[in-house]
Amino acid sequence: MTIVLYQAAYLGAAVLFAALAIAAATRWRARYDGFALAFGTVSTTAWCGIIGVSQWTGEISSTWMFVAELVTDIAWLNFIGSLFRGAIMPSSFNVIRYGGVVTGVVAVVLGVAGEAWGIAPVAVAPTALVAGSILMSMTGLVALEQVYRNSRESHRRDLRYLCLGLASLFAVDLLLYSNAVLAGQIAGLFWDIRGFVVAIAAILLARALALRDTAAPSVFVSRRVVLHAASIAVIGGYLIVAGIAGQIVRYYGREWGDAAQAVLLYAALVAVLLLILSDRYRNTLRVFVAKHFFEGRYDYREEWRRLIGTLTERESELPLAKRATRAILNILGSDAGVLWQRAESGDFTAVSSWNQPAPDDVIAADDRFLDFLQRKLWIVNLDELREESGHYEGLEPADVPAGFAGGWVVVPLVHDDAVCGLIVATPPRSKRQLNFEDHDLLRTAGLQVASYLEQDRATTKLAENLQFEAFSRLTAYLMHDLKNTMAQQTLIVENAEKHKRNPEFVDDVIDTVRSGAERIRNVIRQLQQASTARRRDKINVGKALLRASQQCLKGTPEPNVRPGDFKTIVLGDEERLVMAVTHALTNAQNATPDDGQIDVSLAVEDGECVVTIADTGRGMDAAFIRDRLFKPFDSTKGAEGMGIGAHQIRETLREMGGSVEVESEPDKGTTFWLRMPLAATGQD
Repeated sequence: MTIVLYQAAYLGAAVLFAALAIAAATRWRARYDGFALAFGTVSTTAWCGIIGVSQWTGEISSTWMFVAELVTDIAWLNFIGSLFRGAIMPSSFNVIRYGGVVTGVVAVVLGVAGEAWGIAPVAVAPTALVAGSILMSMTGLVALEQVYRNSRESHRRDLRYLCLGLASLFAVDLLLYSNAVLAGQIAGLFWDIRGFVVAIAAILLARALALRDTAAPSVFVSRRVVLHAASIAVIGGYLIVAGIAGQIVRYYGREWGDAAQAVLLYAALVAVLLLILSDRYRNTLRVFVAKHFFEGRYDYREEWRRLIGTLTERESELPLAKRATRAILNILGSDAGVLWQRAESGDFTAVSSWNQPAPDDVIAADDRFLDFLQRKLWIVNLDELREESGHYEGLEPADVPAGFAGGWVVVPLVHDDAVCGLIVATPPRSKRQLNFEDHDLLRTAGLQVASYLEQDRATTKLAENLQFEAFSRLTAYLMHDLKNTMAQQTLIVENAEKHKRNPEFVDDVIDTVRSGAERIRNVIRQLQQASTARRRDKINVGKALLRASQQCLKGTPEPNVRPGDFKTIVLGDEERLVMAVTHALTNAQNATPDDGQIDVSLAVEDGECVVTIADTGRGMDAAFIRDRLFKPFDSTKGAEGMGIGAHQIRETLREMGGSVEVESEPDKGTTFWLRMPLAATGQD
């Protein structure tokens, strides 16, 4: 009766899991990984059915029961792995998930080969199956602990029954086969009651799946625990392989088989102990596993968003230097730090700080510490430098600048392969060890911060250069006007002795001085109005052309002006327009021989006032007009010219809403068209 009850337990568990399989295929396929859940429930159904039938008929080999059990463990381990899909660090679980699956597959292959085809020695198959079952059970329990402990609080209610049900399956297997290893045989009591445990697990799983109304739980993986579990899995797998190799040696070794097996196992244990006790190899393994199996300590998307957000805060009144310092300190978790930047002399000075006063020290450009940073571009852990300076290739604790007192980590800010600054962070309240991920992130963040700081410095320098350029341009304009006025005054002085008693000369002198004084007065007025909007007075263009031509009567050839009917009116600054036309006429006189001709005419075309200035001078080619004519400070007159006449003509017309057009041919002459929007027509 008791035996029938045990058989019924396995068959009942098979029925329950069959029902779960149907539910997984229909109702819950959208809530969990449908294939993983179906695989787990179907494989468990088949395994329980095999055991139940075997106990009833006794015709099924124990090896096939072991194989079915390992397949079931693989299926549930795969399902647990599917819970990590979409989590912050899903690939970190691969060490356990796929390591356990591979171990199970190897055990299954060895068991099947030993039972069916005789590829492996018969003694190896039971050993492989039992060892595989123990390792799979341990892996499953570790994985479930990770799922539950690292899940969100809001999801633990649903996970409680799920983890308890699957843990029951793995725990009873671990108990069963661990006892078998110690006792040398499988305990019948544990084997029999396992059917009831599996049936209860089915009920718990059904409860868990019924409670789950949303997507799979969000899980966060603990790197330390998973890494330790991975190390255990690797070492365990190594020992299993060594044990299997020992069994093979023992099987084929005959007289010396036992001794050879003992020696092999002893050597394997010694190798494992050396690996565990060696810091070098342990750290190498840790870095390798972390780099190639884990996504990283950081959520790099969030870290990068926080970095850029700190650097580009629009509402913050903090200068960029303070924001840059805080951005690096956020990564390190430090509360205080100092930003040092390279000055034009090459020395480094503290330009900003966060939560601490900036030191007054100056670090010389040839400082040994700066030279090391420039050569290596490394992140420097000052604590590590003080304890083990050999890691830093010649850099000694005495080389640390005095201004770094109280510092913990030095982050170089690299731009164009040169250190343009560095940030010295103080230790956080909870100091931690920095690993390769911290160094990689800090190095990348340092590059980004350096680019922002250098761009800010370049922008400031550009603004200063623009101010100097504006000042230089203003000075050039002043010199240009003063030069013209001085030329008129010089001409008066040169002719004074000869014509000073001529009344007409005296009248001309008075007019010239009056014109010069008016020009100087206009220059001063324009300087006073430089920061305000330009004047928009009504200008009679015909009268402005006559005023400009009168200022050019001393030159040759004299302009031939046709001002029209004096009814053409535009809006702008009359003095600037007169000066622009004067520049155009003066340039035409300089380019035209004395027997040449300069014609000035005024017309109205399509609502625009068009002033045409044509000469028969030496002309210009298209390349000169395109590249040099309107370029400021580019003169063809050598030291005597300022190179701003044509530029000033164009700028004046643009301020009035107009434009300048030029047509020229070498040795044939040049024509300027000064176009201005028409304001009104009538007598001034």
